[in-house]
Amino acid sequence: MSARINRSAVFAAAVFTLVACRGGDATGTRELPGCTGPVSISVTAGTSPRFSWTPACKVYYLHVGGEGTGEQMWSIANFNEQNTISPGVKFGVVPDDTRGIDGPLPL
Repeated sequence: MSARINRSAVFAAAVFTLVACRGGDATGTRELPGCTGPVSISVTAGTSPRFSWTPACKVYYLHVGGEGTGEQMWSIANFNEQNTISPGVKFGVVPDDTRGIDGPLPL
């Protein structure tokens, strides 16, 4: 799965059968730069998937939507549109310096 960055935002499609700074940083990647171009997104299987992207960089927004439906399953964003969200985000867990916008809805 791949996506383009729009103002350093990452969009991911949540599939019901999944196949594949400041504040704390659970993934230990505080040194990462902000994303400035296209990224490739990977998603782990299960009802609590983890979202990662390469190149490893930080974003300010992550949106998970139902594939083909556009349903908003879960969205998070940094308060100030600063790139603080590192790869390795677990579905439903809101990282530090980030707020929940939508959901999470059950997968």
